[in-house]
Amino acid sequence: MNRSAKTPNRGSWTLVGLLTLLALLPHGSVQAQLEEIRAAFESYQELQKEGRYREALPFAQEVVRRMEEGLGRDHPAVAIALNHLASLYYYQGRYSPAELLYQRGLAIKEKALSLTAHLSHLFEDGHCRVSKELVQEDLIC
Repeated sequence: MNRSAKTPNRGSWTLVGLLTLLALLPHGSVQAQLEEIRAAFESYQELQKEGRYREALPFAQEVVRRMEEGLGRDHPAVAIALNHLASLYYYQGRYSPAELLYQRGLAIKEKALSLTAHLSHLFEDGHCRVSKELVQEDLIC
């Protein structure tokens, strides 16, 4: 059964978005790494669109592995890759591995959101302190 027609479009990978995230890879043979990831991604994407989930699995696993190596296991881009890998397991009725991958991706996302919220509070706090000082010094009307 081809479930790709039922797949929601949330968090979909686009090649441009993936390659943009991969630009963060460490220096060295970045171009070679990008080409290898691009090839694996394109193979995964084509097979997934055709509903050939079992055949797409190794390519999606390769994308995850390479992104983890290049960006780190907790990078938000890895969460996206994990989500797509989990969907392949889901479409095959392999719910246990799908659930573990979805949970790991969600944990990465929550950690990233928590860090973003923390940084936002730090900047807001700093801005408030500076504003108060400027008001006290009559530098702000």
